[in-house]
Amino acid sequence: MRNSITKIRLIIRREYLSRVRKRSFILTTFLTPIGMLLLIIVPALLTSIGQSDKHIAVLDQSGYFQNGFPDKKQIYFKIENQPLDSLKAQLKAGQIDALLYIPTFELNRPQGIKLYSEKPLGMLTQDYINTQVNLITEQARVNAAHIDRATYDQLKIDVPIESIVMEQDQERRSSSGLAFGIGYVSAFLIYTLLLVYGMMVMRGVMEEKTNRIIEVMISAVKPFELMLGKIIGIGAVGITQFILWGALIMLFQFFAGLFFVGHFSSMPATSMNGINMEDKMYEMQQVITAFQQTNLTGIVLAVVFYFLGGYLLYASIFAAIGAATGDDGDSQAATFPVTAPIIISIFIMMQAVNDPDGKLAFWGSMIPLSSPIVMPARIPFGVPWWQLVLSMLFLVLGFLLFAWMAAKVYRTGILMYGKKTSFKEMWKWIRQG
Repeated sequence: MRNSITKIRLIIRREYLSRVRKRSFILTTFLTPIGMLLLIIVPALLTSIGQSDKHIAVLDQSGYFQNGFPDKKQIYFKIENQPLDSLKAQLKAGQIDALLYIPTFELNRPQGIKLYSEKPLGMLTQDYINTQVNLITEQARVNAAHIDRATYDQLKIDVPIESIVMEQDQERRSSSGLAFGIGYVSAFLIYTLLLVYGMMVMRGVMEEKTNRIIEVMISAVKPFELMLGKIIGIGAVGITQFILWGALIMLFQFFAGLFFVGHFSSMPATSMNGINMEDKMYEMQQVITAFQQTNLTGIVLAVVFYFLGGYLLYASIFAAIGAATGDDGDSQAATFPVTAPIIISIFIMMQAVNDPDGKLAFWGSMIPLSSPIVMPARIPFGVPWWQLVLSMLFLVLGFLLFAWMAAKVYRTGILMYGKKTSFKEMWKWIRQG
């Protein structure tokens, strides 16, 4: 037993060190967080420096917009009194970028407003124009009703509803949006890891089989020891990479926060495009409070457990496929039945975050092939302890079962060359092994 553990430890060490020392590992470890940072900063930079000036002529026949539109950075308005055809000619000649035509309309039914341009305007530009038209029209309706604007603003209300979860004799704030976000991100992360590292295990086995290295290794260790060592070693590489990613992302996030400090400090404190920022700040505070009262430690530990359990289960299957197949063509055909449950689990997860207590979510979180993805999506919403324990037990039993079957396939298939293996033949190896 001690000799077997020593051999497995040596295999784990070999698999781990051979991968973390590769240039590709170092590059992906450091470039991935930088890429994520660039995805945040570059769009902001492009938005601020890449947008061209837009000069928009406004022909107002209604009389409600004569005071004009407030200009925005790189979006400029000018009230015109020229005929519509003349302004259209200027548009075609490129003298203006767009023409906003506002005919006479009833305040109760504002219709007929048109925005002319030679080509579609950008989404931000059109959204700003729409917002300003709505705000000015709203103000005109307030004036027509002889209501003071301050009184009207006081009448407008967005009633906040605090979500309180009763847990035994205690109450805590919750947020469905927060639970949705945590569950969705956790499940999607595990989905990605299962595919990436599962395929890595399969390709590692195939490379050693193709290069005949496996024949030398089998003479010193048992096939099961080799398979288990390879699975754990590659899994340790993944854990190491994500720990480094987490540290680097936290570091880069600090600098990204400094980058955006100037942007957010210039936002108005009371309103923005008609949105009451005080209400928004209140809603944000409720989310922050719910986040603080969320059992993040328990969620993280559960997500780690389901990642490890799911990885060990699927990595065993991928290792068996890599041992039974001889080339990329055979392996691609053989991996479809394995990847199908992972993909189906994502669809079940999408339903689970909308109805975490539904039958589909319940059974999806119990079946070992889908629970690593579905259960992490349900946990932030609150799962009865017995369901969590039962799901974990089924996942452990599922791993043991699939590892046992995979070991039988691995032991026979790893030394077979030049023969295309079918699932029927693999099942025969399992029964006879």
